[in-house]
Amino acid sequence: MVTPENVNSIYRLYNKVSLWLIAAALLIGLLAIQVVSSFWLVKSLLFTAAYSLVVTIVYGRCWKSVALRSPNVLTRFYMAASTLKMILALVVILVGMVVLRASKPQLLGFVGIFAGFYLLLLIFDSVFFARVEKNKKNYK
Repeated sequence: MVTPENVNSIYRLYNKVSLWLIAAALLIGLLAIQVVSSFWLVKSLLFTAAYSLVVTIVYGRCWKSVALRSPNVLTRFYMAASTLKMILALVVILVGMVVLRASKPQLLGFVGIFAGFYLLLLIFDSVFFARVEKNKKNYK
């Protein structure tokens, strides 16, 4: 059975690991930018890291709320939240394309960085919550 203490500990672990993952990706991105001397990509990298941080915080809080109030609909939550995150990511990329349309290298750099962060967090969310659900079923 899932208790509020379990949900809170899972929520804290999710926030902690996602923060470390975003920080690691940011540092790796900064190192790569330094190595290839493409300093014009720093703004795209910082924006993408901030976006990723905000999205993971909101996703974690929403998951905690759903897990506490109605854990039976978590599978629907995973599907709906993933769809909303994908639509939001597409909107951000489209806005980025409009803003950066004058410089093709900046545009491609932004899309590449954003897609990398998106895929990293998509894989993390999938693995993390698959393990959570697997552990939940093992306790029943």
